[in-house]
Amino acid sequence: MSQTAIALCAVIWMHAGAKEPIQKNRMKACVKVATEARTAGVPPALMVAIAWVESRYNPTVVSSAGAVGILQVIPRYHCPKKTAKGCNTIKRGVLLMRRLIKRYGVLKALASYNAGPRRWKLGVGYARLVMRLQRKVERAPRQDYAHAMRCFYSCPKCCKAR
Repeated sequence: MSQTAIALCAVIWMHAGAKEPIQKNRMKACVKVATEARTAGVPPALMVAIAWVESRYNPTVVSSAGAVGILQVIPRYHCPKKTAKGCNTIKRGVLLMRRLIKRYGVLKALASYNAGPRRWKLGVGYARLVMRLQRKVERAPRQDYAHAMRCFYSCPKCCKAR
């Protein structure tokens, strides 16, 4: 796992006010999001913030609308076989976000990711929440990243934003 991706995920976990220590399966899912985002040319902090807001990094969560995985992708719209089985929902979510950002810019892309392109105005609150979290993490001092790494590896229960 990339140290940078682990630190990014841990810092968001701390700054978002998580009540419990991060579990390894959630950290792995978050790191996959950050890595896939970097590969696709999407800001990793943005995608990790989306993952936090959508699922709290829980890769097994399913919404009432049928959205699945850490990025809450709806398979019938975004997966090749229209099913979650065999679909890399992380890659699909990142590629969807990249396409939306190119088409609309970040704010409208986030709102569309949440509510759909035709109903994007309903997702503006969501977009602002994600962008606020992204900014908080991007502005976090280097000490927070070092603290997050120490917490993740030695004492996850001790992790709190300073």
